[in-house]
Amino acid sequence: MEAVSFYLVYTIFLVGLSTFLVHILGLLGVVGTVGTVFAGGMVHMVIGLIFILLLGSLVISEKGLSKDFLSIVLILIGLGLGYELSIFLGMVPVAILTMVKKG
Repeated sequence: MEAVSFYLVYTIFLVGLSTFLVHILGLLGVVGTVGTVFAGGMVHMVIGLIFILLLGSLVISEKGLSKDFLSIVLILIGLGLGYELSIFLGMVPVAILTMVKKG
């Protein structure tokens, strides 16, 4: 249940953060066309991948799993899923990491 709530809270946070950042970047003229998170724009994807990497790194360091190779592979799988399929699927391995016992 902890992993499901982690996934839901941080995915909703990611949607809000990504929308806010892309809107601000659009106002500054950095981003030409502003799409939605669900349309899968390139800027949203980059923000999502950075978020997956940072959040996964925080979970790994907090649980003391930095020497566990499979935990690092889970983060890489999350990045691959986020890039190829969807950021929402890329968050699943990070949520799975929350269920791993501390090392």
